[in-house]
Amino acid sequence: MSQKNDTFFVEKKEWSKTKDELFGCYFKPYFSKIIHAKYPIVYVDCFAGKGKFDDGEDGSPLIALKIIDEALESANIMPGLISTYFIDINYASDLASNLPTSTNKRAIHIIDGAFEDEIDKILSKVHKANVFLYIDPYGIKALDVPKLRTILRAFNLAGIEILINFNSFGFYRQACNVLRVKIDKSINDYSEFLVEYDESLVDSEEEMNRIFGSSSWKDVVYKCKRKEITAFEAEIELSNEFCKNLQVGHSGFKYVLNMPLRKGDEVNPKYRMIHATNHADGCLLMANNMYARSQTHRLNRLNGGMSLFELDVNDNMTSPELRTQELLSLIGDNEIEIRELLCNYFLKFGIKSDTKGLIELLKENEDKLIIRRIPETTSANKPTSFWSPSTGKYLYLRRKP
Repeated sequence: MSQKNDTFFVEKKEWSKTKDELFGCYFKPYFSKIIHAKYPIVYVDCFAGKGKFDDGEDGSPLIALKIIDEALESANIMPGLISTYFIDINYASDLASNLPTSTNKRAIHIIDGAFEDEIDKILSKVHKANVFLYIDPYGIKALDVPKLRTILRAFNLAGIEILINFNSFGFYRQACNVLRVKIDKSINDYSEFLVEYDESLVDSEEEMNRIFGSSSWKDVVYKCKRKEITAFEAEIELSNEFCKNLQVGHSGFKYVLNMPLRKGDEVNPKYRMIHATNHADGCLLMANNMYARSQTHRLNRLNGGMSLFELDVNDNMTSPELRTQELLSLIGDNEIEIRELLCNYFLKFGIKSDTKGLIELLKENEDKLIIRRIPETTSANKPTSFWSPSTGKYLYLRRKP
């Protein structure tokens, strides 16, 4: 159960603006596409807060509702197909004051309770719905990876997408506390950012295992203690392990991506936004969004100037030659559909480009590939030549012998 902290909502901090921007930039195209599916839509803001900051800035609930209402203006859908839920154990009354009322096209439910207690109740009520969970927790204690990776098969859902704001340095701090390991001094200047809404400490390894989904976090902390890696390298390893744990097992998510969130012109991240889905289109949409956000942040950091190097979302150097080599390594003797190929690239090598850039590299190396398209011909009975997949269009690739 989270502890109330009224000062958190006095002013919307820069990092809150950054994560809400990433959320909004993904949720808008996601909702515009999913609204045309035949299934109901359920949106759940699992830690909704007040809905609006005291300085007048919108919180994630209002951002989501404005995106939904904008999409509904031009959409011809049956009433009752969209349900939104806003959960908060401390600020349900503020939500009631700050959020609009329900309409015949989208219902608003405000729940006074804790995410971990309420989410099963919500999902048990829906049938064959597309569900989107936005999980921006107050600290880390409410996270539960084993529970998250089983939600899809525990309930009768058409699909689910989860966007998590993971306080990776907050987790590192808690992990050091549990293992009685001194925190790396290099993150002392992060003290402002490490102040979480819920500052209560995790007090056992078992609880950390539940939050993280495994005990592998201990190996990372001990490597840092032995000076084999820095705290910043530990943050990357912990984030990658967290993502792997969301994928583990038959019930895990197929595609899990993460992006660092930075404050202002700083290089090192403070949080990770983590996206989990079982749909290739959702993975590719988020990868493009994360790449675009990283490029915008980099331009801001450089005051509009140009970098001498190409960098991925983690600020690691890359190049067209390296990306081409990596991309072709994923194409073998057996056919692979281009959506799956692009998803596999992002999962294995990270977000070094958007899908458009990777497709351009494939075009440049067309002489190395055997390509099959469905449909094979156009309405004018000419061979199809598309590269970008879309509804009803599929492109399969394999290496030439």
